[in-house]
Amino acid sequence: AIDVETAVENYAIQDGDPAAALTGPEVLVYLKLVAGLTQQELDQVLERLGVAWAASPKIALKVDSLGIKLV
Repeated sequence: AIDVETAVENYAIQDGDPAAALTGPEVLVYLKLVAGLTQQELDQVLERLGVAWAASPKIALKVDSLGIKLV
């Protein structure tokens, strides 16, 4: 989903809770988006990504919680 989203310039995925202490999301996705997006465009991008991730069997089976950080 990220690879086909034209508003995403770059991304990184990181373990959000490496000590398994339940102190944050299990997976963190850092997104660098194109400059100049309106709030509505940003909301639409995040909605599309969220829908795609929710529909992914791999994510559903392996990821308990996912956080997004914009950089």
